Amino acid sequence: GIDIGLKGNLTMNGVAEKAGVEKTPQSGITANSLGKGNAGNIVLNIDGLKLTHGTRIDSTATSKSSGDGGDILINANSILLEGNDSKAVPKLTTVTTGTGNAGNITITNMGQLEISKDASIGTITTNKGASGAILINTGSLDLHDGSTIYNIVVGKSAEGNGGGLTINATDSIHLNNAVSIYNITNGKGNAGALTIHAKNDLRVTKGSTIDTSPLEESGNGGEVFIKANTIFLSGEEAEKPTGINNSVNGTGNTGHLNITSHKIEILYGATIMAGNFGSGNSGDMTLNAKEGSILLSGRNKNLNVHSSIISSTTGTGNSGNLIINAKSLEVKEGSGILASTNSNSRAGDISINAGSIELSEALIYSNALSYVSDTQQDTSRTGNAGNISITTQSLDLTNGSTIKSDTNTAGLGGNITVDAKSVFLSGSRPIKDNLTLYSHISTETNSQDNNAGTAGNITLKNVDQLKISDTARISTSSYGKGDGGDLTITANDILLNNSLIGSTSHLREIDISNNAEIAKSGTITIAANNTLTLENNSSISVKTEKANAGEINIFSGNHLNIIDSNITTSVANGEGNGGDITINSPIVSLDKSQVVAKAKQGKGGNISITGFIFQSPSSDINASSEESTDGDLNLKPVNDISGNITELPGSLLNVSDRLTDRCGSRSSPQPNSFKVKNSGGIPLSPNDASPSTYLDISSHSAPKLTHPSGFSD
Repeated sequence: GIDIGLKGNLTMNGVAEKAGVEKTPQSGITANSLGKGNAGNIVLNIDGLKLTHGTRIDSTATSKSSGDGGDILINANSILLEGNDSKAVPKLTTVTTGTGNAGNITITNMGQLEISKDASIGTITTNKGASGAILINTGSLDLHDGSTIYNIVVGKSAEGNGGGLTINATDSIHLNNAVSIYNITNGKGNAGALTIHAKNDLRVTKGSTIDTSPLEESGNGGEVFIKANTIFLSGEEAEKPTGINNSVNGTGNTGHLNITSHKIEILYGATIMAGNFGSGNSGDMTLNAKEGSILLSGRNKNLNVHSSIISSTTGTGNSGNLIINAKSLEVKEGSGILASTNSNSRAGDISINAGSIELSEALIYSNALSYVSDTQQDTSRTGNAGNISITTQSLDLTNGSTIKSDTNTAGLGGNITVDAKSVFLSGSRPIKDNLTLYSHISTETNSQDNNAGTAGNITLKNVDQLKISDTARISTSSYGKGDGGDLTITANDILLNNSLIGSTSHLREIDISNNAEIAKSGTITIAANNTLTLENNSSISVKTEKANAGEINIFSGNHLNIIDSNITTSVANGEGNGGDITINSPIVSLDKSQVVAKAKQGKGGNISITGFIFQSPSSDINASSEESTDGDLNLKPVNDISGNITELPGSLLNVSDRLTDRCGSRSSPQPNSFKVKNSGGIPLSPNDASPSTYLDISSHSAPKLTHPSGFSD
């Protein structure tokens, strides 16, 4: 072995390769195993270490060796590996190309570990031997300008497992300008675990990545644990993708990706991805900021990508679930949280638990796609979209933001469940081709296949205040032969202002005579414990082009107030029947509004309203069909109000006992008189006749004017 103890600094300056100059041997420290014996260890105990140009510290178990490579152990206050513009760069590596294992690398320094300009630290296996484990304990780690730290199982014949990669920093870890930390397998062996822990911040910027993706014919990826007080990912000015990647590219499965931080920011097109592009299954991805915040914002202009968290599959393996826990989650400026499948495999579920969630020009999206190419689709694919589950105190969607699940395959659309105290949807934003995107929560099915999948259901529960305004909407839709999903909302108070809650079937080219269940719209059920108000051209509607319409069921504990708005089930054309409308509320008021269940050739829907109905002359309650049987109209006012009436006493008051005689005038006897006088109320109009102030009851003569004293003229 090689053991160097040095109180001062150790500097090794290799000779760079230059054009037209014969290659010069590179300087360094090497320990190799060439046979059955193990290579010795390399141990450096020094104040500082500096490697430049082509300098190497390496340990190798060669292809003819059955012995293990030696370990590299470095204890220094500061370490610098710095390359230059030539091909010769400093490296600190352990390698096995034989049946023996590669040596481990252990680096301990209380100061700074800096790796720059394509320099690297790594361990590799290409055969039956395992790669070494890398353990770095440092004050701070700074990787920049193309440098790397890696642990690789490489080659189809590589059966050895990866030894794992662990980095601990008592301060910070910075990756900047196209650098990488990767822990992968491209062989039959499994990758080891990757652990990165920074006490302060982890920064990954400008095309840098943390990558744990198994490749091609490969074993399984390792578990991934990343923890820092602040995690900052930014793709600003990057020419290549920036972020954290834990994807399947071959037959192996990826491990779970676990990220824990007080604050996570994903900016300017940076990405955290758990993808599946092979036959293996993706692991779950969990982001924990339970006591802090998660922010996604911005776009990388060079690559035209927005900041995102993605779980997807285009291979035969299933995608993992995506789990987010935070005190606050903010997604804006085109950023998104996505789970998708473009195969027969199932997309992962999205589960978000946060104290508050704000989306502005952003999306949370789960889908099942059918694209074979940019111009071809295979709608027979059976992959199901994942479910979306959101638990929060407040959920705000503004400026055309979206929470959506859809399918355009034979697979099922995912369900959306929101458990929130306050839900607010508002606004829209323009998109390409003069189109407008409204803020919405929605599910869709789009496949034209006869076995098209059903759109997912939407459920909002335990809501105190639900407000939908300024063209925003909650909806389920069918644009193909699958059924639209059901929509269920439970809240204390609900307000719709120029907005929509709806379920729609858009398919026109269908024949329901042999299949009454095809392409149906969903059923809407709304329960407001207190008040449900629709105003300013708002709508609760179930509509179809030809298919049978679903039902609308509304329950209000206090008041259903419909102002310049409508509740409608309708079939625009064809033989589909109009859906039924059932309303149960103590008070139902309609002002310039409609409750309508109508059809074209099919039977009109039935309308049943239980409660006191207050209806303006310009309002309408109508259950009809243009060419077939009208629906039934059943209005049942609540007439049992005995519990709200107080019974009067049986004996009547004798008013004569309460009256006393009064004289008309003290000067002479006169009959009593009754005078009408103004007493501080609204003054009489000048155009009104003045009331008489005296009436001669005995003679029934014309009224006489009297002086204020009561005496006549």
